[in-house]
Amino acid sequence: MSANVILDNATKKVDNFTLSYLYDPSQLLSVEQISQTKFTKTLPSQFSFGYIDGTTWYKITVENQSDTEEFILSFLEPFSDALNLYREQDGSFIESKNGLSVPLDKREVYDSNPTFNLYIKKGQTKTYYIEAYSKFSSAGEFAIYDKDTYTAKAKPFFIAKYMFYFGSLFIVFLFNLFLFVTVKDRIYAYYTAYTLTYALFVLVLSGFDLYFGFESWHERFHIVTPLVMVFLVLFSSYFLQTRVFYPKLFKLLMANVLVYAMLVPLVFITVDPWIEVANAITTFTFILLIIIAIMTIKKGFTLAKYYLFIMLIYISSLALMSSVLMGDIPNTHFNRYIFIVASYLEIISFSLILAKIYSQTNSARQRDPLTGLYSRRYFSNIADENLKLSKQDKQAFSILMIGIDLFREINETYGHKAGDEILIQLSKKLVELSRIQDIVSKHGGEEFIMLLPDTNTPEAIRIANSIRQEIQDMNFKLNSGETFSITISIGVSQATFDDNLSIEKIILDADINLYQAKENGVNKVYSV
Repeated sequence: MSANVILDNATKKVDNFTLSYLYDPSQLLSVEQISQTKFTKTLPSQFSFGYIDGTTWYKITVENQSDTEEFILSFLEPFSDALNLYREQDGSFIESKNGLSVPLDKREVYDSNPTFNLYIKKGQTKTYYIEAYSKFSSAGEFAIYDKDTYTAKAKPFFIAKYMFYFGSLFIVFLFNLFLFVTVKDRIYAYYTAYTLTYALFVLVLSGFDLYFGFESWHERFHIVTPLVMVFLVLFSSYFLQTRVFYPKLFKLLMANVLVYAMLVPLVFITVDPWIEVANAITTFTFILLIIIAIMTIKKGFTLAKYYLFIMLIYISSLALMSSVLMGDIPNTHFNRYIFIVASYLEIISFSLILAKIYSQTNSARQRDPLTGLYSRRYFSNIADENLKLSKQDKQAFSILMIGIDLFREINETYGHKAGDEILIQLSKKLVELSRIQDIVSKHGGEEFIMLLPDTNTPEAIRIANSIRQEIQDMNFKLNSGETFSITISIGVSQATFDDNLSIEKIILDADINLYQAKENGVNKVYSV
């Protein structure tokens, strides 16, 4: 016998045995020919061949020494195009078709994983041949269950586990959607979309989409792989503020987003080879994100430390799963499924960070009625809290005082209504250019003020110049249809660790530096 699986009265599940296999690259051999062929190779019941083109035949011989006659044979992966079981009866073979080509209601057992009924009388030994073909990975695990155990325990536990996962992600999705609707900040939109697409990614990878009758669409649903990366890169770019810190790397990340977006229709048309292209690009993207996170940590951005820690765990788990599916490392439960735990922790962790940011920046809903920015009083309170933390933790922070150059002339030329339109558009742009931890506030008249936590003077000056250049290049369009550009001047000040220093003094220094910037010829950044 090529494989020896013995079932006794103590058997509830057998998932650690050896079976024989034979590879048919031609995909032309029949079960009759296979049954006459000697199987010389063996492998464990949990295995991975990676991506192969031909058909693999498995041979399992089962001896029943128990009083039970009904058992279940299950292949614990859903993505085989065909996985057919052959039983010998009266000198011929009976075929039970399974795999993605067979709808669930046409299968022998209604299950997203290829599953079969085994009827073996006590004292009887039977040999089964299994024909398997997959355009995806040839990885999986065979397991044999007592039928009552499978029906009452194994399958309900499998469903409950994934329902908990999807239910939790749905709650996180709704939570981040609420945050986005409340504050209209794009980072919440990106993470909401990422959470949704990642849930769909796991839905497809686990085979749960099959329960909705999408067998024929299962392959096309792999478009979620590049979609997940689109929103992860957008979120990461915003979270790490690459547009402010590293404009060139920001453009590179946006180019990655464009490539992933182009891959979506290509994967929809045909998975092979485009899903492999997406996976190869993803390796480069993850390396780039880790490098950016490390560079941002060196600039003193505290949140980047959390990002790096969370993403290293997450990426490592995805690397293990991908290596299993590629056949590069052994297929174990840890290697194959740890990514589900890691991704769950990743999504929950980032959601908690975003919730904390939301709480910090929206606890006092004091807004300027024209621009929607935080009020002067709210900014003063938040800045005072940052000053206390700065003295306590010896962590620098800076203030930018931003003024529109020649704003009085704009009002006189185009009218105060046009001036208000410019203030509103500029407010939106400043929020867009700000980092996730920054606070943007209306200070008065044509002046705005920004709080830059974890930022020293040289970095604040660089950020200020980046903002100044963006505004200089921006076209403002009035409701009347007229378009024109403006410039801004910026005064920079930094908190020191002087116990006698007040937030009013820091703001005053920034205001004085703004005056000096305008005196030096407008469209300038000034700091002492």
